[in-house]
Amino acid sequence: MKINPVRTYPKVVGFFFLIMFLAIAAILFTGFFPIAKVDSSWVLAKDLDRTMVIAERYYQAIKKAYKLNDPENPPTEEELKANVLLSLIEEKLIEQGAREELGGEFDRILSLRLAEAVKDQELLEAGQGLYGLSREEFINEVLKPGVRADILESQLFMSSTDLNEWLADRKEQAQVAIYSSDYYWDGEVVGVK
Repeated sequence: MKINPVRTYPKVVGFFFLIMFLAIAAILFTGFFPIAKVDSSWVLAKDLDRTMVIAERYYQAIKKAYKLNDPENPPTEEELKANVLLSLIEEKLIEQGAREELGGEFDRILSLRLAEAVKDQELLEAGQGLYGLSREEFINEVLKPGVRADILESQLFMSSTDLNEWLADRKEQAQVAIYSSDYYWDGEVVGVK
């Protein structure tokens, strides 16, 4: 049986484009595309969306606990996303800084400090209730970034450097690119266009 290339070629090309379309749709749907690049690290859209949900849960829990009213001029969703994106960029810079300060010891020290923080059951239960997260989500999304910042701050303290000053300098030096037409990086903060 002889294969007729005139009849087979369009089917192969069509199948190829169908697979490519489905792959791109899956990437876009699941948020596995970059929203920002911080030096050599990526901030994915799914990270921004997940952190927005966490921030909203936290805000609602605080509002309910303290019986607060919404402000007269609440920030827009774009402004909130810009602030959350800024916090994700800062987390990347802090992690990079801690890795630079500690070298190969960073992962070991992070594990030790995280294990110590996880022993505090009251903290875990309160955090889970406040953020509405599972234990693992709370550890990964809230505790880990805090522990990284504490590690860097303690390293900087030994060299008489303040974390906020270090972060301000680092933000100016960092190569940050934002891949969204809604936001821009000015070397200090994420702005809304």
